[in-house]
Amino acid sequence: MSPTHRHFRVRLLSILSLALIGACVPGPLPAIRQSEATAPPQPQAQNEVLPAGTAMVAVRAAPSATSVPTPGPRLDDPSANLGVVAELGLGAPWAAVWSATGDQLRVLSPVGMQVLKKEGSVWTARGLFPEVGSDVMAVPIFWRIAHESLVRLDGLGHFRPAEVSLCSGVDGSVPWDFLFDPALLAYSAQTEWGGWQVNVRDLSSSALLGEYWVFPADLQLTSSASTVAVLQEGTGVWLFAIGPSGPTSHEPIGRLDDTNATAMAVSRSGHDAITISEYHVSRWDLSTQRLMETWEGKFPPNPVLAALKYGEPVIFDRQRAWILRSGGKSQLVEYEGHEFSLGRISQSGSRIVLQDAHDGEFSLVVLNASDMQLANEIRLPVPLHDFRFKLDDRKLSAIACDGRVAEIDLETGQIAFIQGLSWSGPVSDLAFSPDGGLLAVASPGWPVRLWDWAGQRLIEELDPGGALLQFGPAGNSLAVASEHDIALWDLAQGTEIWRVVDPPSHAEAGFPFEALRFTPEGDILVSDRESLYRIDGESGALLWQVAHAAGISARVLISDQGEIVLVNSYPNQVDIRSGQTGEFRYSFSSFRQQELALAISPDLREVATASEDEIRMWAIETGEELRALDAPSSWGLVTAMAYSADGTLLAIGTSGGLALAQPLKGRVHAILDEQTELISAIAFSPTGDLLAAGSLDGSVRLWGAVPASP
Repeated sequence: MSPTHRHFRVRLLSILSLALIGACVPGPLPAIRQSEATAPPQPQAQNEVLPAGTAMVAVRAAPSATSVPTPGPRLDDPSANLGVVAELGLGAPWAAVWSATGDQLRVLSPVGMQVLKKEGSVWTARGLFPEVGSDVMAVPIFWRIAHESLVRLDGLGHFRPAEVSLCSGVDGSVPWDFLFDPALLAYSAQTEWGGWQVNVRDLSSSALLGEYWVFPADLQLTSSASTVAVLQEGTGVWLFAIGPSGPTSHEPIGRLDDTNATAMAVSRSGHDAITISEYHVSRWDLSTQRLMETWEGKFPPNPVLAALKYGEPVIFDRQRAWILRSGGKSQLVEYEGHEFSLGRISQSGSRIVLQDAHDGEFSLVVLNASDMQLANEIRLPVPLHDFRFKLDDRKLSAIACDGRVAEIDLETGQIAFIQGLSWSGPVSDLAFSPDGGLLAVASPGWPVRLWDWAGQRLIEELDPGGALLQFGPAGNSLAVASEHDIALWDLAQGTEIWRVVDPPSHAEAGFPFEALRFTPEGDILVSDRESLYRIDGESGALLWQVAHAAGISARVLISDQGEIVLVNSYPNQVDIRSGQTGEFRYSFSSFRQQELALAISPDLREVATASEDEIRMWAIETGEELRALDAPSSWGLVTAMAYSADGTLLAIGTSGGLALAQPLKGRVHAILDEQTELISAIAFSPTGDLLAAGSLDGSVRLWGAVPASP
């Protein structure tokens, strides 16, 4: 089947807090803290560690360190006009296609199309076209991720996207196709009013050439660039004309009347097409929409590959190929010992490439289309989500299941991953440096990115990365926690100081780390659902470990500097523990069964919780409900919350956008509605003039005061 099948498995890494612990002070609660300014770190670039035998391309040296930006108006300043002040990163790539000349790649992600040009062995960014393909993020991919991968838990915690695989789990397919010359892209998108359509764009000018109101199961462009064929299950294949300078009509110019069709393929000549159902394959004349020939039998309704090679239909399932001859005859070819999952035919029709999985290993099988025999096999270090031929049939552009972009030489078998550009997966955590000059971004399975947000420069990548992170008190170190380990990085040198893997009982617990914080003393506190750990910041030695509750899977929320730890081990009961010693202090019972605690105020007086229709603030000392504010239905699922450093603002991230509330007044201050996707992480700058929001599509936006529109 020709459309790209984009599969996401976004495992819930931890639906808990982003914090770790420090010194719990008995008696009176401490006053509001103020961040202490420090000199900015001076990171250096670090290359990604690739599998053995894999070439590395485009290593980019880090620019000089950033200076500390001057704080702008506060976010709750009545005179401030709030808007997006910076966008960081390109999000998760979903397609990579060659130019006709073969020296450019066009990579599409949630923020648009990035054009890369190859000079020698190095790829460099040559331009970003935000209007091309960015609207694909509205199709089922990301909404299915949101609803399938994020689980709402009772008690305490955060929604935490785990490591992403584009190739398993949630099935969110994005049908798309492209032509080399003219350079056209067709893809599924969502309309502003919630309907579905197919967009066709000129990749050279980024002009929109067509938009057609139909929900596609598959789509293909004809080689003449005059028509896009769109399969709609239960209806058949609609044919739409592509205007040379823009859409001429939303209405189809014809239809292939096969209501049972589940797959299709258009010939390279553009004169004919086939439709495929479980019990027959039909061949059609595209100009007249007349049925030309039919083959009966048992066919795969969702084939790995359907194409016309030298005019003959060929259909692959996981281990077989059907070659359909004239007169209703067919030939079946068996490929024993193989397990095909994705296939493409070259532009000339001379080569067929299929991804194969055998005994847990992945490879690309290259077949000669003339005799369907094996010509080459290339071992893959990681499975591929999608790949497309270069015009000369000798190379592929590919998106790996972990989201990396690669160039694959079919002659030599060389696989080169393109490095140095800021693609990423779902954002799991964000942290500003104490001086506010840097923003660290965590995305499981990807390097941690350090950004000079004011200059919108990626200044360092720390690999391997993780899901949770926090700057050290002085701002010159960064703690990163992944599913099984915790690492401390020296930012001045760009080197790892130490790494602790599976501290005692963590591996047996079977839960990932779900909370991470530095203490004011420079130690590191980390928690899974069974235990709380304190680790020496200098050596990485375990100082102490405390079980939350015997035999109980707890959910934990930790204050920003680790003074107190909220532990929910039993329904509606919250234990308060000291972050200094881990000792139990007291308990209270008040949270509702479906309430999720997401943030502790910086003065340690209250905790904010979210239910389906309300945000509530509770007194930590007594469990008394203090205030509440309504959550409009347009917000959707509340996924993240964070207090500003002085406690006067509460940021609320949802599946429908971003909001700023004034918790002490119990009211919403502003709705920020330009976020691209479901919010998965948020963080305030130390001075309260910026709010960073990360999304499931990998994008990061910074909100602050912007000039008013004229």
